[in-house]
Amino acid sequence: MGVTAVARSPFARSVSISGERTAGAQATRKITLGAMGAEVPIVVTAEDGTEATHTLQIRRRPLAQDTTLSGLVPDAGTLDPAFDPDVLGYALTVPGDRVAFTPTALNPKAAITVQGQAVASGAASPPIQVPVGDTAVAVKVVSEDGTADATYTIKVTRPEPELPQDGATAPPARAALSTTSGRQYGLHDGTYDVTMNLWYGVNASVFVLYENGKEIARRDLTPKTPSAQKATVAVTGRKNGTYVYTGELLNQAGRTATTSAKVVVTDANPGRPGLSSDNWDGDGDYTIRMNMWWGANATSYRLYEDGVLVDTQPLDPATPAAQSAATVLTGRPAGRHTYVAELANAAGVTRSDPLTVVAE
Repeated sequence: MGVTAVARSPFARSVSISGERTAGAQATRKITLGAMGAEVPIVVTAEDGTEATHTLQIRRRPLAQDTTLSGLVPDAGTLDPAFDPDVLGYALTVPGDRVAFTPTALNPKAAITVQGQAVASGAASPPIQVPVGDTAVAVKVVSEDGTADATYTIKVTRPEPELPQDGATAPPARAALSTTSGRQYGLHDGTYDVTMNLWYGVNASVFVLYENGKEIARRDLTPKTPSAQKATVAVTGRKNGTYVYTGELLNQAGRTATTSAKVVVTDANPGRPGLSSDNWDGDGDYTIRMNMWWGANATSYRLYEDGVLVDTQPLDPATPAAQSAATVLTGRPAGRHTYVAELANAAGVTRSDPLTVVAE
């Protein structure tokens, strides 16, 4: 760490930090800290030659409580200012639409997340999508013992690309947006295409698609004015909610907004499961069966007995096909038992209605 010592009198001859003397009334030196810190002697020599010695005690908290990064490296651009473990805020300009960071913790046992995604110390994060404009990226470090945390924040800027030099003398004609949500199965499950169609007119070289005002895709086009142009963007993994799509067509002469398209996702969560049992004889040995007959598929099944998880199984999704699972239970004590199933996918969880089984 850096230590700066300033003499009270501006006429001091010198200032010494850890034996390294600097002429004048101020000195700065980098100090290497040990596991517990450092003891730094500072000697000030006055104008008349007399010396005064001071001791700076630097105490370092135990490594298990440390939340410091020793390195933070982007895969594009250069951090501003240059990385310093004690500086938490940075700016970064990148040329493309994605960036990844490699954070290294001083304590390799500290937990690191980049934009909420767990990352091993010294390993690259998953790529982060960067739309045109500013995006805040958070790198959080949690101490080994979980008692402290620190967040390094990087303001990532992606400049607006220059208009393509395609020789156009007029801006593009206006295009229309459409979506395929609900067309294939009647499900608005968060997986669909957004398509731009320019039926006739001055062509564009670039199509930009925005979702709720944020850029999510950019496609290069081949202009052949006045022929039709088309571009399709696949959208996946959207949770239940409303998504408004807008676009821009760009050429050398300018940019033109497309029409908008709205998608309301209502079926992203798994379809509702139903439960049944084969406890016809009323003993404590029976099978609970789950069936989801049609709808968005799940990737996992969980069964609860009287509020306690008793079974978990992975499922293979093939929306909108039926899914099923069975849980074999033996030796259940006499009494009433209530079962609830959960189906889960990346969008959310859907619970079944309760099923009551009586064991005698």
